[in-house]
Amino acid sequence: MANKMNEQQNITLYTGALDNEYTQLTEKGRKQAELLRNLPVIQEIIQVYCSDITRSIDTAKLAKPDSILHIRKELRERSLGEFEGKTEQEIRENPELKKYLEDPQYKGFRTHFEKKTPGGENYTEVRERARQFLSSLNPNEEETIGIFAHLHIIRCLLLQLLTIEPKERIISFTLKNAEPYVLEGKDINHLTLISHSLEELEKNKK
Repeated sequence: MANKMNEQQNITLYTGALDNEYTQLTEKGRKQAELLRNLPVIQEIIQVYCSDITRSIDTAKLAKPDSILHIRKELRERSLGEFEGKTEQEIRENPELKKYLEDPQYKGFRTHFEKKTPGGENYTEVRERARQFLSSLNPNEEETIGIFAHLHIIRCLLLQLLTIEPKERIISFTLKNAEPYVLEGKDINHLTLISHSLEELEKNKK
């Protein structure tokens, strides 16, 4: 949710769905994406979907350079609204925004299905985007789909595709950059996570 502005300045910004020069793939990120193309599970992908945020598009292009990309805005990262592009210090200096970090009535947006930043999204809204995207798919039984997206929307995709109770459990899932999470099944409504267990995703917490 927060990302370094750049390696030289070492400043932390709230990024969310921000898409500018500060949120592009780093050199490390580009190398990680290029390495994906050598994985059998990536080579098997027939249909490639990604968000309309540049870092997602670039990752998909590097991992599947010969594929047509289906770019979908439903796969965007969770929006942080007025927090995006600001440092924590700038937010704490803003009388209207600092309560979202300090006031118990407003803070907690990072891990809440209802609370959110001004102009941003909560997990319930991101989950609805995930539902809309999945309902638009109609893959055949033998078709492998690859989705290149972002932490919070991927968590919500997993919530829609798997049996996860309580739903708040997904907040604890740590998903590593450029690591495939593979689901398999007879159709989109009957999938199993085969690359990891849910317990492993929770154990990845720092």
